[in-house]
Amino acid sequence: MKVFCPNCGSDNEGTPGGRLTCRACTASFEVPRESTGQTQPPPTSQPPPASQPWPGMGGAPPPTHQPWPGLGGSPTGAPRPGGDWGGRSPSEPISTFSTPSTVPVVTNPLAIVSLVLGILCCFPFAVGAIITGIIARNQIASSGGQQKGAELAMVGIVLGCLSLAANLLMTITSIIGR
Repeated sequence: MKVFCPNCGSDNEGTPGGRLTCRACTASFEVPRESTGQTQPPPTSQPPPASQPWPGMGGAPPPTHQPWPGLGGSPTGAPRPGGDWGGRSPSEPISTFSTPSTVPVVTNPLAIVSLVLGILCCFPFAVGAIITGIIARNQIASSGGQQKGAELAMVGIVLGCLSLAANLLMTITSIIGR
């Protein structure tokens, strides 16, 4: 017989009059004995047992609901066994604020090094600016958006190339001028 779980509403197969454990939320319930040949739709909500006191609320139970994922419910959104409070007491406050799941984007340190070395304008620093700039741009491209600073690395490469060209030009003119 097809029956719906009174806790989460998922359909299960069970024997009339027997006990059944829901496949979705593992709640245990009794299968009705009478069979009308029709399946009944799942209930929208199940009130908590009347024996539980609700402190701070004048004894009235709070409205029942399906918990949002991440606020104590199961990953599928179905309530956990033991109620839809997910292991918390009903009087415990629920935070509705969530932390962002994205990792902050950071500037690649080699891009900064490339820029600084390019600004220094000396021959060994110019070569270092070009090398670190190329490495930084490759790392930024392969980071999948987790790193930034491609522009800094490019400026470092350009300044390094200009510095290298100026140093070579000065060296050539000093050799020719002797």
